[in-house]
Amino acid sequence: MPGRMRLCNMVTIHLMEDRKLKSELVCEKGVSLLSALQEYGFIPAAVCGGRGICGACTVCFTKEAPLPTPAERAFFRPDQLREGRRLACRITVNKDIFLKMPEAAENPNVLFGKAEKEAPRTDVCG
Repeated sequence: MPGRMRLCNMVTIHLMEDRKLKSELVCEKGVSLLSALQEYGFIPAAVCGGRGICGACTVCFTKEAPLPTPAERAFFRPDQLREGRRLACRITVNKDIFLKMPEAAENPNVLFGKAEKEAPRTDVCG
């Protein structure tokens, strides 16, 4: 069934706030985390155009953070990398991920706002 195959190429970005699930965003495997967040209206002000040099798209993984890229190792301190901080523009979403909702106080360069678009929920591949 073609529709089911398409759904199996989807992954979920779980946005956490105070250790509770706040929102779930569904996107295709293989997209950048930055573009997935932007698609749902969580808009990091990536002033460098996604080249991994400004840090404006900083996110914090709550579990299973991917290994840091060279750009992230150059940008973040070791303790920040251990906390799960990564650059959304450097992350390719290939599996479900869990992120802490960014706080303006943590990164004043990040502008986040929820769009009207609702994240569809599906458990077909699960």
